[in-house]
Amino acid sequence: MGLFKGLTASKERQKAKAFYEKALHLTGNPREIRRIKAIIGNRTKAFFDMTFVEGAKKTEAHQQAVLEAKTTGKSEPQAPFSSAYKQVKTLSGTIWVYIPQQITNQIFELGSKYQLELVTKGQALEVGQSIADDLTNTLELDHPIEALAFLAEPTATLSTEESEVASESDEHQTDISEENPD
Repeated sequence: MGLFKGLTASKERQKAKAFYEKALHLTGNPREIRRIKAIIGNRTKAFFDMTFVEGAKKTEAHQQAVLEAKTTGKSEPQAPFSSAYKQVKTLSGTIWVYIPQQITNQIFELGSKYQLELVTKGQALEVGQSIADDLTNTLELDHPIEALAFLAEPTATLSTEESEVASESDEHQTDISEENPD
């Protein structure tokens, strides 16, 4: 059973990458192009927010593991890493989303720096929006990706961000109820 689940996930990841690459070179019916751009924009926003939170959480866990390793004399754990593929919840279920590894690394690193307090909330919002603007331009989206909106809220804390990201993703996923177009 585990082997088949791995094969299915691998195929779904391939479809996610193909969908991203297709979004880079859209031609044909303008209505279909707008629909696909809306889908990829919503999925990318959810991926972005999830990766930022993942960077912060994995960095916190890594810091604790490093401290524990130092006190017990064990070797330090490897630095945290984020995959270019994530499962994003939509109204119709969970789907795989792909963003190139270089961009994923930038988002993850931003979340990590935020957790380490190397950047302020304002700096994180500014840099995050810059990355999101680059993605918006690369994908030629009709509506810009609003990065880290949950962080801009005055009461946002890292412990509540994950639930806010999940609920926000569901709110913005109304046009994403379909599977990846072939």
